[in-house]
Amino acid sequence: MAVKRDYYEVLGVSRDASDEEIKRAFRKAAQRHHPDVDKSDGAEQRFKELNEAYRVLGDRQRRSAYDMFGHAGVDSASTAGGFDGFGGFGPFGDIFDAFFGGSTSSASGRRTRRPAGADLRYDLVHEAYGEFLAGIQAVPSSDRMLTLSAEYYSSYPTFDADTIYTVFAVTRYREALGRADWIVTPEWTLSGSYTRADYDGPTADVATLGVRNRSKTVKGLSVNASIDVRRGYPGDLTGFRLSADYAIGKKALLGAGVAYDSFQRDSMQDGFKAKKFWAGGSCEVRKGMAVKVRIEDAVTRLSSSEVQGRASVDFSF
Repeated sequence: MAVKRDYYEVLGVSRDASDEEIKRAFRKAAQRHHPDVDKSDGAEQRFKELNEAYRVLGDRQRRSAYDMFGHAGVDSASTAGGFDGFGGFGPFGDIFDAFFGGSTSSASGRRTRRPAGADLRYDLVHEAYGEFLAGIQAVPSSDRMLTLSAEYYSSYPTFDADTIYTVFAVTRYREALGRADWIVTPEWTLSGSYTRADYDGPTADVATLGVRNRSKTVKGLSVNASIDVRRGYPGDLTGFRLSADYAIGKKALLGAGVAYDSFQRDSMQDGFKAKKFWAGGSCEVRKGMAVKVRIEDAVTRLSSSEVQGRASVDFSF
C-alpha cells in the first residue's frame, strides 16, 4: 500500500516556512532531481512528487486546506487544473457540502452555492493564482420552481512565467457547465448538469442526473441519488452516488453516503472501480459557531482501505 509523503517533508521545509522559502526549496530540489539530470532509479517519480507538493504548498489557499485536513483536503486541488477529475459530487453534492461549506455539483468542485431569490444573477471571480470563474443564474418561471445556471471556469499554471519550470506545471484547464434544478413538489427535486472539460487539448464530457427526496413520514430526513457519466480524458466513468441526511432540530445535521466509480479513473486501468463510504455531522454550538466532523473510507488504486477523518470549527459573521 503506497502512502503519500508529507508535502513539507518532500520539499524539505518546515511547516512555518515562508512562501519564498517554499519556492526556493522547490527550485533547488527540481534542479537536482530533474530526470535529465538525475539518472538514478525513481528520479521521475521523485520529480513528480516535488511538483505535486509545490502545487499545493505554493498556493496559499491549497496550503491552508492541506494544513487543516492533510492530503484529504487537497486531493481534488492537486490534480490537473484543480479538477477532482471524476464527476464532482453529483447534482446535490454529497452532504459534504453541508458539513464543510462545499460546492455545488460540478466537475471541478469549485462552485459556491448561489442563494435562491434572484431572478437573474451573475458572478465574476478572478484570483491571484491564475483562476477565473464567471457564472449566470436565472429563474425563468413565476412559480420559481425552475432554476437554470451556467458557469465558465479557467485555471492556469501558477509557476513563475520567467522560469523553465513552467513546462513542469499542470496544463491549462477550462470548463463550461450548464445546469437545471426543478422543484417538482415540496418533497421531490430533480437536477441535471452537463460539463465540458478541456485539458489544453484532451477533453472530457461529464453528465449528471440526480434526485432528492424530503421524507414525509420521517421529519428531517432527506435522501439523495445521482448517476454520473464521464467520457473522455483521462478515462471513462459510469457511477453513482447515494447519501442521506437527517436534521435534528434546527442546529444539528447527520449524514452518510457512498460513491461508486464516480470520482477516480486512471486511463491505464479502465477496469478499476473506486468506492468511497463516508459519514459526518455538524452542530451549531452557539450563534455563528458550528462544529463539523466527517470520516470516510475509500478504495482506490493505491489502497484497499484509505480511512481519513476531518474536523473543523466554523465561524460566521
